[in-house]
Order: sequence, then structure tokens, then C-alpha cells
Amino acid sequence: MFLLTESLRSALTAIRANRLRSVLTTLGIVLGVAAVVAVIALLQGFSQAVSSQLNGLGSNTLLVQSYLPLQELLAGKVAKVTPSDMRAIAAQVPGIAGISPILPLNAKVT
Repeated sequence: MFLLTESLRSALTAIRANRLRSVLTTLGIVLGVAAVVAVIALLQGFSQAVSSQLNGLGSNTLLVQSYLPLQELLAGKVAKVTPSDMRAIAAQVPGIAGISPILPLNAKVT
């Protein structure tokens, strides 16, 4: 018990002797903890946003996307799903209620 009391007394003496250093150390710890809490909150918010967007699609939504090997992309070819591809998917996969094509575009707005 004496050792604990002596340690606390020594610590308080050191804090009083170096007030500015003690305040700056405490401030650093508080800011560090606040930064970690803020990052965790942002990541949880981002995770919830992504989850809600995926849930908005529904569990019965299937996204089919075409792709090309890298060499063909570098040659300038474009990957596409044609209307006949969509009809073939609808005919081959049971339980499809509807198909909706999506056309992604990249453009500059001036």
C-alpha cells in the first residue's frame, strides 16, 4: 500500500512540475482517441450505406455483366450484352420475372 501511495505522490509531483507537458500529453491522447472514434464511425456509416444499397437491390436481383480479356480491351473492343443474349438468359434461367438492360456511359459535361 505504501508503494502505491508513494507512486501516486511522485506522479502528482511530476505533473505539477511539468504542467505544460502534462496538458499537451493529455491533449494528444484526447485528440488521438477522438480521431480513432471518428474513423470507426465513418467506416461504420460507409458500411451501412453500402449494405442498404445492396439490400435495396433485393435478394432476387441478379446482375449480369459482360467482360472481355485484357488483350481485347486494349485492342479497342467493347464488351456488350445484346438483346438476344438477354432473351437467351431469360429462356435458360427459370424463375426470371423480368429483364432490364442498363447502359453505363462515361461522358464529360461542359
